[in-house]
Amino acid sequence: MSLGDNHPETWIAIGYYCLKKNHKPSRTVYLAQKAYALDGTKIQALLLKGLALAKLKRYSDSLVHYKEAVRLAPFYFEGYKGVVDGFLATNRLNEASK
Repeated sequence: MSLGDNHPETWIAIGYYCLKKNHKPSRTVYLAQKAYALDGTKIQALLLKGLALAKLKRYSDSLVHYKEAVRLAPFYFEGYKGVVDGFLATNRLNEASK
């Protein structure tokens, strides 16, 4: 890919494509990490990686990324939803209700 390899938005878009169309969450984790490495302020990369990890049933890893997204952008609903879904998936009901 020569057009846009230095732009995290390109990797995020391809990551969502891999997740939705090809059903390849492991590839999506790689693409989201690549996007985040290019720009550490891209909340969308953290949210994508959290979503892909949740699809892989790696809820603890998913929670780390969702919590970081909430810390960096507390106004994004998706981060909070990911945190609560992760707590519910790991049966941490007390933490999910806070």
